Amino acid sequence: MTRSKRRTTATRRTAATAAVLAASASLLSAGTLPAIAAGSPVQYVALGDSYASGPGITPEADEACGRSRSNYPGITAAALEHAVGLDVEFKDVSCSGATTRDLWNTQSTAAAPQLDALTEETDLVSVTIGGNDLGFTRVLQQCVIAGLGDRAGSPCRDQLTSGGADQLETGIATLRDRIDSMLTDIDRRSPGARVALVGYPALFPAEGDICDPSTVPLAKGDVTYLDATTRKLNTMLAEEAREAGAVYVDAYKVSEGHDMCRPQDKRWYEPLMPVGDLSAHPNVLGHFFVALHTAEALRQP
Repeated sequence: MTRSKRRTTATRRTAATAAVLAASASLLSAGTLPAIAAGSPVQYVALGDSYASGPGITPEADEACGRSRSNYPGITAAALEHAVGLDVEFKDVSCSGATTRDLWNTQSTAAAPQLDALTEETDLVSVTIGGNDLGFTRVLQQCVIAGLGDRAGSPCRDQLTSGGADQLETGIATLRDRIDSMLTDIDRRSPGARVALVGYPALFPAEGDICDPSTVPLAKGDVTYLDATTRKLNTMLAEEAREAGAVYVDAYKVSEGHDMCRPQDKRWYEPLMPVGDLSAHPNVLGHFFVALHTAEALRQP
């Protein structure tokens, strides 16, 4: 792509982004979300992995954790404060690479256990967690390698189900108990808090034949398989949220049609190639639209 074409594409995307942000801000300020009582400062704590922390998005707040100030928790806090009028005291401890283990243990970045950020005074909590427990990065790498010799089939799915059981389904079943323990502990530490469990987005399309192999080098059948696995993970998270009395934020439904295989001006999630901090992660639009729905969830009485 020539420099002039890159500049034109960037200009169009900037204009489209600005228009969407302006329209969404208008919806918030118009009071379309459920009302929440104003009063003393509202203490909001954000937990989670890279889908919460926002690696690759400027401005950066914490290099070790790949945490952006413009991630969905940060935008949620800003929406609650500036569009809704709440006085928000915000603490974000989300961290790239986090698993459920990092909720209770010192993280690889030497950051404190994430749940330690909660207190009895915490009013609002958002959390996105679980993908790394399933080996998200490792699975993507395995699927890319498996697809090198078979673009039309589902070689990665075949590998992950070769023993008669789907390894990722088994992982989701194991993860269920950890999510239950997390929600129970959040309630114990912050008994009055409103909790939003945010699911994972539509990172892949339901059909793999729309993906460009130069940017998403996966076999067609594996794209479908990974999308189905995301939906299974989200189903489990939604069930656990409901049982715990938390609110489930359906990031998948919000983001359908904006997966990594869409054109640049339509996608909210960046493709696998070229490799970078944003690869297979939400861009600023992905964070923005999840933030709108998270703000709505946290406002509900």
